[in-house]
Amino acid sequence: MSQPPAFPAEVGGYRIDILVAGYPGKSTQNGGIGWSTVVLLRGHGRVILLDTGGFGVRKPLMHRLQVLGLTPADVTDLLLSHAHWDHIVNYQLFPQARLYIGRIEMDWARSMPPGETAVPEMYVEALSREPGLTLLEEGDEVFPNLRVEMGPGHTLGHLVFVLTGDTHDVIFAQDAAKTRAEFVSKRTDMTIDAALSEATIEKMWSLLRAREGNILLPGHDLPMILVDGEVRLVGQRDAGILASFGMSLEDQTVFDLSATA
Repeated sequence: MSQPPAFPAEVGGYRIDILVAGYPGKSTQNGGIGWSTVVLLRGHGRVILLDTGGFGVRKPLMHRLQVLGLTPADVTDLLLSHAHWDHIVNYQLFPQARLYIGRIEMDWARSMPPGETAVPEMYVEALSREPGLTLLEEGDEVFPNLRVEMGPGHTLGHLVFVLTGDTHDVIFAQDAAKTRAEFVSKRTDMTIDAALSEATIEKMWSLLRAREGNILLPGHDLPMILVDGEVRLVGQRDAGILASFGMSLEDQTVFDLSATA
């Protein structure tokens, strides 16, 4: 590849915007922070969101849509990679959108006892009753040039979406490979089945290597490409925490989390 790809990108008849960039971190004391990747695809007469993020991204997500001249009502379709809270709980913000999730994933998520996984039980139950819900299977071409691949491990029915372009493909891995560290090491944090996750990552390696210039988007990290066999990140992280440790609202401490590597 002569030049690294940049977003927004044009692939397969879609413009791809990363509305929320995933972040590869979690709290040292309070569990996951759930900063997950949310992607917008526009093309072939559709306005598609891939995942919706968690509660904490509602305001930035709405703002970034507005900057692009869109309202929630303009979104025609929501593709949900899996049923964890940081990927699905905002689906109700898009009342005009058709909903898509894996059939195996929905059955698995509805069977989970409360508190044992990151499945938001009441949201999954409400989602299962949505009249506009379509349950996807491996090999489905859900939209032109966009097909479904199974990616189990992180959850039982996790979906990976592959967008085929003229010169290269984009693999939307989401939490099947959350970070570059997981993808490169083939070891996963937070998986219900480590062997399934490893097999899924091997599959995604094959998808990434299938065509020169292919791009892989993880669920909690920057996009990745292969350069001379090495996995390189695309773009820069932009993250931080603003803490109020002082005696006034003006007395604030900024922790810059925009590490590059």
